[in-house]
Amino acid sequence: CGVTEVLSRLEDVKRTRDSLVCRAKDQGTGSDCESDSRLITLGHSFGGAIVHTALTQILENRFIQTKAPAGQKSDVLGFGNLVVLINPAFEANLFTPLSDMSTERGFYTAGQQPVLLILTSEADLATKIAFPTGRWLSTVFEKGNSKHVRRNAASGELETIDEQMANKTAVGHFEPYRTHRLAPKTAQKRETVQAAGIEESVRMFVQVSDSWKNDTKGSRLEFGEVVLERTARSAARNPYLVTSVDKNLISGHNDIDDERIIEFVKQLILVSSYKDTGSLRRSMLPEKQ
Repeated sequence: CGVTEVLSRLEDVKRTRDSLVCRAKDQGTGSDCESDSRLITLGHSFGGAIVHTALTQILENRFIQTKAPAGQKSDVLGFGNLVVLINPAFEANLFTPLSDMSTERGFYTAGQQPVLLILTSEADLATKIAFPTGRWLSTVFEKGNSKHVRRNAASGELETIDEQMANKTAVGHFEPYRTHRLAPKTAQKRETVQAAGIEESVRMFVQVSDSWKNDTKGSRLEFGEVVLERTARSAARNPYLVTSVDKNLISGHNDIDDERIIEFVKQLILVSSYKDTGSLRRSMLPEKQ
């Protein structure tokens, strides 16, 4: 579609710039060369559905691509640096291929970076109630297989997925596909939350980056004032984060401006962009005399 072409051209621009920067540094185009250019694709509500539709086939293809030796699995490639979908309005069935592939793979290396972040508020009534009501009306005469079985490599068990329910439920509210829950560390009023400064953000990133590399199933990673808790059935460093968000962080469908959410997304962008924490320090913090 046209959106896919536009986004692909933007990614091509980024790759071209990255190549020029790396050549100027005499580092070639390998993974050890980190450019300052970033491509973050963000979609909200039906915009999230449009972004997902435009990129899902690209993400599926890049999941199975490998640059590792025969018989080994390399890190999963994404689109740009990170794709972020907030309260996306599309059915979980459309996410099934990515969920199945990532769930059936039980191990991701310490170098695996986040690829896709889906944030859905537990208090988002538009996708929690209105969306499934509309899907029920539009699919009432549809017939199909009611369930499919997949292997969860993290738990070592078989999971049965209700396809009819997945066809009516928005992806962020479909519990079998959920990998995380995001909640505030403390009960804090929004108006008292202060935006983090540059130095604080960089220090936070160093801590968050180390935590991500040492991630485990069922982990609790601190991102400043919020905690990201991975479910026990999600493999460590699974690059697709389907995240239920506490209502105190995102209180509704259009409430996306909490400073804690902004900082969390910023930190995940940094994790998805930098493998070398020292390079971020050098680029963002002034050298001490």
